[in-house]
Amino acid sequence: MTKKRKILIWAAAAVAFILAVTSPLMVEGWRRKQSFDRSFAIYSRALTALTEHDFRHAYEMAGPEFRATTSFAEFARQHEELMREKGDFVSVKQGPTVVEGSGTPRIWAAVTTASLTLRNGVVSLTYEFHLEDGEWRLYGVRKD
Repeated sequence: MTKKRKILIWAAAAVAFILAVTSPLMVEGWRRKQSFDRSFAIYSRALTALTEHDFRHAYEMAGPEFRATTSFAEFARQHEELMREKGDFVSVKQGPTVVEGSGTPRIWAAVTTASLTLRNGVVSLTYEFHLEDGEWRLYGVRKD
């Protein structure tokens, strides 16, 4: 067997080993991304429904840390201020999203950008959600 062929066999074995080790994590990450996308769609629908009840539903998706720093009244006020400036919410379009898990046990976080289309303009926001007790919870949001 030639030296070149041995190197190719070792390289292929190394790639196969790496794939075998990382595949379960990649599959789990893909599943977490899918579940996040579903949760973010629910959150987005709550924002665009234009009622206090639905703002409350969006707020209920927030985690305890977010709620500790932002009351429902403040959350609703921020969204109502956007509506005064740019009109009613029309839609929310999710942009690039990164879902990562780290540690043991694995702790999952998702960061996504979103374009909030209002009647008279678009606002770009970045959201951070954490997976807590099997549910994606809003952890933070900032205006871009």
